[in-house]
Amino acid sequence: MVDMTEIRTHLSQFEAPSRHLSQDGKEAPLAPLLPEQSQAETRWKDVGLPTRRDEYWKYTDPGVFLNFSPQTTEFKRENSPLFDGDVINIAAAAEGFVVKDGLATEIKIDNLSDDKMANSQAIRQIYGKLESQAQDMIPRGLAALNTHQASRGMVIECPENSQATVQLLMTDERKVSTGSMIHHVIDARAGAQLTLAEIGTQASQTNIVYEIRVGEGASVHLIRAARLSEAKSAHMCSIFADVAASGTFNSFALSAWSPWSRQEYVVRLKEDEAKTSLSGAVLGREDCHHDDMVLVIHEGQNCQSRQVFKKVLRHNAKGVFQGKILVRQDAQKTDGYQISQGLLLDDESEFCAKPELEIYADDVVCSHGSTSGGVDETQMFYLRSRGIAENEAQELLSMAFLSDAIEEVADEQVRVRLDEWAKEWFVEARSCQP
Repeated sequence: MVDMTEIRTHLSQFEAPSRHLSQDGKEAPLAPLLPEQSQAETRWKDVGLPTRRDEYWKYTDPGVFLNFSPQTTEFKRENSPLFDGDVINIAAAAEGFVVKDGLATEIKIDNLSDDKMANSQAIRQIYGKLESQAQDMIPRGLAALNTHQASRGMVIECPENSQATVQLLMTDERKVSTGSMIHHVIDARAGAQLTLAEIGTQASQTNIVYEIRVGEGASVHLIRAARLSEAKSAHMCSIFADVAASGTFNSFALSAWSPWSRQEYVVRLKEDEAKTSLSGAVLGREDCHHDDMVLVIHEGQNCQSRQVFKKVLRHNAKGVFQGKILVRQDAQKTDGYQISQGLLLDDESEFCAKPELEIYADDVVCSHGSTSGGVDETQMFYLRSRGIAENEAQELLSMAFLSDAIEEVADEQVRVRLDEWAKEWFVEARSCQP
């Protein structure tokens, strides 16, 4: 039985509280933007909100995301771009997501809240569909609640063989920040190539959902970089992607300065020779908690998947990785790889990992591994013996540790800037030594 009081309390923290929910939870005071949002109500009422009893929440307290107190002070954030040149720049604003410059005519970018979106092909074929099918594997109440309640988001439609690079600059200039619930839909049709970079965050509390369909021979590269300076924040992001034959979906996330965050990935390699690379680099300090939960489902033959997650943790930070490769019976010639590692820079930090393989095909190559530990003392001695200060030596080894994850990003310009942002974290961490 869903606790409607708990639901209302949770929704009251967001910018449009109880937009479709009456006081008794039985009637909708406002009509949903889309018919698919009404269908999502049944899902979250069936699965409810997460608790510590749920298997995939045992390392992370969901109460932080459910009962978060939004900030009441002005945010300070930096949203320097990842890309130069011919790029479509989009900024988050009160009225939705606004194209600032560089819009290419070959792709369409609309706001979820536009009335015309109710008849959009991308909406009718994707919105809520990918999130719904993921519920069959693991209950995801927060994602279903997002599908039901979200009133903001981008709808990006990429025609066949189109190419585009898009930067989404998330900003919030409000003195009092309520939470932000955002739902993005991406439809990359056959042969299309899309690179999307999401930089920053729009509020101290966010619940973001991506639903991404990658067509035959298409490629979508999603880069998310959170560079926050709030003392308190809680961020939840769920990414659902379906990949058709010879399609590619790659995702990289950099998280630094973020106290509480959780990212969930569900990627289906639905047809032959589909590929995915999911990677992340985490820099956590001073009680931060970062959780990555990954499920890659191999359904087609000759498909490849990679999971590379690295977390550098200090000052009582906690990193969590839960990753699974599921190979269906007909998914012969599967190549699946998974690695998760935690580098603990003190005795107070913690890294928890739960790698899994579930294989029903007999002609596959799959591997997974996980390690955690401190800085290699031999390497430290080598650097110190050459006159390098201890802090600097530790930073050099930490950057080398993160490099495997950052190298998963295809664009060299982006890799360089991600390296620069990671180095900034070490500089700030050095100046904030407890």
